[in-house]
Amino acid sequence: MKLFGDKKAKKNVLLIIVSGILLVAFSIALLGEFVPNNVLEQLLPGTIVEAFTPIKSKDKDRKPGVTVTLIAGMQKAGDLTDVLILVMCNTETDQISMLSIPRDSMIKTDRNNKKINNAHARGGEEELLDEIKGITGITPDRVVYVNLKGVEKIIDAVDGVTYDVPMDMKYTDPTQDLYINLTKGPQKLNGNQSLQLLRFRSGYALADIGRINTQQNFLKEALKQIVQLKNIGKVGTIASLVSESVKTDYSISEMIYYGKWMVGVNKDDDDFMYSDYLPGEHYKPAGIAYWRLDSEKLIEVLNHERINPYNHEIKLSDLDINKG
Repeated sequence: MKLFGDKKAKKNVLLIIVSGILLVAFSIALLGEFVPNNVLEQLLPGTIVEAFTPIKSKDKDRKPGVTVTLIAGMQKAGDLTDVLILVMCNTETDQISMLSIPRDSMIKTDRNNKKINNAHARGGEEELLDEIKGITGITPDRVVYVNLKGVEKIIDAVDGVTYDVPMDMKYTDPTQDLYINLTKGPQKLNGNQSLQLLRFRSGYALADIGRINTQQNFLKEALKQIVQLKNIGKVGTIASLVSESVKTDYSISEMIYYGKWMVGVNKDDDDFMYSDYLPGEHYKPAGIAYWRLDSEKLIEVLNHERINPYNHEIKLSDLDINKG
């Protein structure tokens, strides 16, 4: 079953995160934050506002207040996942951490295609989650699937995002419907320009890895700018656009809980957001490009205090790594 049918799915990490973990919560959170409880209960029949509670993880030995969400950005063909990100929300410390999983990450499998972005297409969500656990040792509590139909409009709905573009970005590929033309320097990016920034990769030495770094930096700025009181009046528009772009197993109550939390935290704090990615190297056996994970560096990343959601250390023996 195909999750989305968008003919021109666009590739980027930042907007997938924003759509999946922020904008879904944002549209409902502002209702929960600024609309009286009795009115909110009328808008959401059967919901008891006072009963909003955080997710109770079924995972063992989880740190208090930590919830793990998998954000999966879907390509138009075959249910391939173009982007995979684990997002850790810690309501005890009021922090968010992101762990990006390069789409070409090599996994241990009997499939000829050993890229993790093929897992969902071959075995659905169950296989995708199994393979993510195999290379990270982490089990997500919830999953958010995103196509990018409407995401460009969401950025436009909040009047764009101001960002310092790190370099001149120029690239054209009609076969991908990709036209990039940005100049270096601070500027306000509209929805289309934001996608250009986030899709650009040819100017980075490590291609997708360099792009991930820019996307994560852009996210930190976007989070500060999107979740602002000035956007309260745009909740209805944003909620409608989000519904076109996102599918998730988050309940309404859970979204409101985390959305209200998101609105209330200090996003200007330098420690609010932390980001990293699975370390490795480019590897090209038989002409197929993979991202081969570095086991030693991977363990260091996974056990960083902001990434590891458990009270115990993640060990190499907990993982199932394809070393090529």
